[in-house]
Amino acid sequence: MSKNLLCFTARYLPGFQGGGPAKSVYNIVQNLRDEINFYIVTNDRDAYENKPFENINQNKWNSRFNSKVFYWKLNIFSTLKIINIILFEDLSTFYFNSFFSFRFTIFPLLIILAFKKNCRIILSPRGEFAPSALKLKSIKKKLYLRAFLFFRLFEKIKFHATSKEEYLHIKKNLPLTNSRITYARNLHSNYKNISRSHLRKSKKELQIIFISRITPMKNILFSLEVLSNLSHEINVTFHIYGVIADKTYWEKCKKYLNQMPSNINCKYCGSINPSDVLKTFREYDLFFLPSLGENFGHVIPEALSQGTAVLTSNNVPWKIMEDNNCGWCLPLNDTNNFIEIIVKLSKYTKIQFEELRRKCIDFSVKNFINDNEIEAYKRLLLDSK
Repeated sequence: MSKNLLCFTARYLPGFQGGGPAKSVYNIVQNLRDEINFYIVTNDRDAYENKPFENINQNKWNSRFNSKVFYWKLNIFSTLKIINIILFEDLSTFYFNSFFSFRFTIFPLLIILAFKKNCRIILSPRGEFAPSALKLKSIKKKLYLRAFLFFRLFEKIKFHATSKEEYLHIKKNLPLTNSRITYARNLHSNYKNISRSHLRKSKKELQIIFISRITPMKNILFSLEVLSNLSHEINVTFHIYGVIADKTYWEKCKKYLNQMPSNINCKYCGSINPSDVLKTFREYDLFFLPSLGENFGHVIPEALSQGTAVLTSNNVPWKIMEDNNCGWCLPLNDTNNFIEIIVKLSKYTKIQFEELRRKCIDFSVKNFINDNEIEAYKRLLLDSK
């Protein structure tokens, strides 16, 4: 008999502008749907949008994406309906896809802790305990964290860490025993679409892509700084894809873009639909993401699966790329390291690029199979202890 699990997540399909957390939940559903009945409570609109999704029933269960999805339009009646679902539906496990979200974690968590007995509560912070993340809106976060500790709410919750770094971050902020934290890496997307060929049409300029939300956390200004310091003999095309999540930050980026030297062809290409991501990566030689921190970074394996090498910071859990010669994780305190990589790639021959792409694809084939990780999720979500 399948177990019923209710997941609260601020962002979910068909939305895609909220980044990785929605992908993380969707990948869990896709891989464990035969053993778990998933019920998802999420927002009725995409991140940074004022209009709700089209073709959905708000404040009702929708059968979508191999699960039941409740698109929550916030009002007093829908809030009472959420409380009723928590207390009276046949639900044995609750999964939270954030630690600090008031609407999708704090509020329903308090209801469960106060009134729901004999259930399991699992919480995945999704990188929110990383030092760089805690610095954002730090006062509110510190106040809630202190209250969480004072009332010892952590004693009834199992925490889900998706990386070894996150495991340590959780331990640093919460007095948890090892048994209260389960390490289970994020599940990859269904990579049946791993590129079958490392061959591509060569272009004169080095083709570099950035795909992510436009926020200070993704650090695109650093990319522009690096590119602006390249020698005038090196020609680069740099295309930027992603929703503008921080308009003030984007204004700073535009000022930098307007001052770029003529050998750097920069263009903002707008947001990109998830169904177009893989085929878009195939058009580029390098994915440049100098992020200040990623809990996982789903877009990195997406790039690698299409034969596109990755240049990123050492704040992401992808050091394994360097061991397989298909990417670089470099410290952000020295732009020269990034410049050297781009200069080296700009001099690659067609044969060298084919070899680099082959290494990316080989790495993907060897590492993006979920079998071991799925077993870890079964223990996390199905274990009755």
